[in-house]
Amino acid sequence: DAAGRRYRIAAGSASLAGLRTAVNAGVALTLRTPRFAHSGIVEAPRELGLPPVPMAEFAIRLRADADASAGDLATLLSGDLVPSRPPADLAPA
Repeated sequence: DAAGRRYRIAAGSASLAGLRTAVNAGVALTLRTPRFAHSGIVEAPRELGLPPVPMAEFAIRLRADADASAGDLATLLSGDLVPSRPPADLAPA
């Protein structure tokens, strides 16, 4: 909208596999972290003239009694993020 370009939603999916299929088929673009960029999916070239991606804020919170697997998942998920707080804040208290 901000770029003043016409667009339409050509595909939608509740799963990453569905999004990946639509992007690989060339009928869709999606905004994802670099972890999603495999199986032939690449970053959109600048020649498309897409607007810059705005900053987004995400939070990962763990209970003080969270088990190790929850901590491992939080660490994995936070790997693509730029922390606004020290990484120690991601660990259970």
